[in-house]
Amino acid sequence: MATPSFEYPINNVEPGSALAMIAAHNSRSTPSEDCFAIKVTSDRMEPYLRVGDWVMVDPQDRAIIDAIYAIDPPEGETTIVRIQHCGEGMVRVFGDNLNYLPQYLSVDTVRLLIAGRVRYICKRV
Repeated sequence: MATPSFEYPINNVEPGSALAMIAAHNSRSTPSEDCFAIKVTSDRMEPYLRVGDWVMVDPQDRAIIDAIYAIDPPEGETTIVRIQHCGEGMVRVFGDNLNYLPQYLSVDTVRLLIAGRVRYICKRV
């Protein structure tokens, strides 16, 4: 079986499998040409993302869904975080590292901070 990609999203993938779902998502989710790379410099997303990994951020994809984003906080450098809706116009901004406490912010505040959604991850070996 082939691995789904942007070039061949659904060819040679068993219908109903997890790969078929990934392929369907990829075929509907083409990143913009404005994507840029950011090197992970914080341990906030460990163990999922480690210092030295790279992420590709799509600045055109700023719709707030439960996903991983790059945010530009006013007090520091660009940070990679997860954003999760928690109802009534609020979102939870957090990392996978339990040493960092989650923040609960309004959707409007988070919209101002988002640099873009993380579309690709390149892990160091």
